[in-house]
Amino acid sequence: MAQAGDDDAMAELYARYEGLIVKCSHMPYLRTIADDAMGEAMEIFVRSVRSFDASRGVPFPGFMKSMIEMGLYSFFKRERRKWEREVMPFAGEDGETALDKIADMRDAIGELESEAAFDAMLDGLTPRVRAVMEMLYRDGLTQQETARRLGVSQQAVAAMKSRSIKSIREKIA
Repeated sequence: MAQAGDDDAMAELYARYEGLIVKCSHMPYLRTIADDAMGEAMEIFVRSVRSFDASRGVPFPGFMKSMIEMGLYSFFKRERRKWEREVMPFAGEDGETALDKIADMRDAIGELESEAAFDAMLDGLTPRVRAVMEMLYRDGLTQQETARRLGVSQQAVAAMKSRSIKSIREKIA
């Protein structure tokens, strides 16, 4: 009866197979397109009900499950092909997109702002103490490496670092 267009019979069939439709449309590979997959599964259900041929000897539940699963997999493959053909705007020869370039610019601006803030904090320190702080924080050297480069002991570097941090804290407060 549902094949003939009886809306009540179609609604009854849909209610009976709604769990299958929901389950199949929420498969992990469909996660990114779950809403579209649900709509597609409903369309597949209606088309499958109308195309079912009982004379072939195939049980309706197995037929329905197979049609929905295969239909959704075909839908996923169509969507994936669309994604693969999408081109990011302004993709250069190196494959870098405009979004990548914007992110790189933001990172560079952030680094420049950090550098400027670091330089402002070091203003007022003696050249030697400033050199110690730059080697430790900008260049990433250890206290031992800094001491070796400046020809002083590691304890002297630690003391200069401690005094400069105290001085910077006083400036900020």
